[in-house]
Amino acid sequence: MGKGKVRQQALTELLALPEDHPFRNRVLELINNYLKEIEKQSQFTNDYKEFVMELSPAYLQWREETLQKGKQEGRLEGRLEGRLEDRRLWVENLLKLRFGAIDDALRNIIDPLLQLSPEESSRFFFQLSREEFLAKFGSPSKPGRLSKPSRVRKTKPAKTKPAKE
Repeated sequence: MGKGKVRQQALTELLALPEDHPFRNRVLELINNYLKEIEKQSQFTNDYKEFVMELSPAYLQWREETLQKGKQEGRLEGRLEGRLEDRRLWVENLLKLRFGAIDDALRNIIDPLLQLSPEESSRFFFQLSREEFLAKFGSPSKPGRLSKPSRVRKTKPAKTKPAKE
């Protein structure tokens, strides 16, 4: 990155880039990795100390932005997990209301029901019997499946003789 004014200009230009610019984030990430490697060596030259002092505001800003972005992503993920858990409880409660207790066969159809929209899955609760639920959403290997998977018979291809000319 150069020294003195050249380095300071590079840092100024780097920070002037928009926060979501791929070069900005990647360069700051590389600088972070570089600083960690230098710190491992424990030999701080005056040039290194100067570089760190010039970089500190940029690094701190980038670090704070990265932490905030991580927090936002964490909150979003938490909200999505909470919604999924709410939907799971809703589906379990509807199954209990409709069929009494939830046995293993019904427990196995919860995840497939969660893949549907709430409107679509709620319609099935009013239309399908237990057997129809299990037939529609149960997997072939799970108990409670009404229809057996069809067997496909393997046949060997007929041997043909090459045509003579």
